Amino acid sequence: MKFNQIALSAVCASMLFAGSAFAQQPAPQPAQVIDAAGKIAAVTASATIAAIDVNNRIVTLKGAQGNEFAVDVGNHVNLAGLHIGDTVDATYARAVALDFQKGDGIRMEARTVAVDGDAAMKRTTIVTNVWATNPAQGTVTVLGPYGHLSEVQLKDPAQLDGVKVGDQMKLTYTRAFATALVKKA
Repeated sequence: MKFNQIALSAVCASMLFAGSAFAQQPAPQPAQVIDAAGKIAAVTASATIAAIDVNNRIVTLKGAQGNEFAVDVGNHVNLAGLHIGDTVDATYARAVALDFQKGDGIRMEARTVAVDGDAAMKRTTIVTNVWATNPAQGTVTVLGPYGHLSEVQLKDPAQLDGVKVGDQMKLTYTRAFATALVKKA
């Protein structure tokens, strides 16, 4: 009986020690999009709303040159007050490429949420075809994970050398995020 009490005391003490050692471990930090930090900047443009995906909170905008691009919209934007055809002043963080390389033929898609400073950014990895390129701007347009076109800023415009419309590429990027959509009168 005495042996069982000693063994039980030893087990309890080891559990207490293990618990306190575990409690002292620092909490894991969320993944950070450090690579994109220098490229993510707010852009303001006048655009026309081409589509509204209420379920996924994505608004497709048509720019002055006729280019369409999708932006994620936070809960602070009232989507009920916006309609297709409305002209808005859109302030948004552009989509920024973290990785851009030839695709391997296997279509894929993965979505994660990462942190850039205080803002949560959605990061997407896809293998998809290129819909448009703009070497002067250093951007590529691809079909995003919800079937919306995404214009993505490349870290280095030289990455577009040899890339043409229809090429299959593997792309990891932060998705464009609208901070304001103000309807024009």
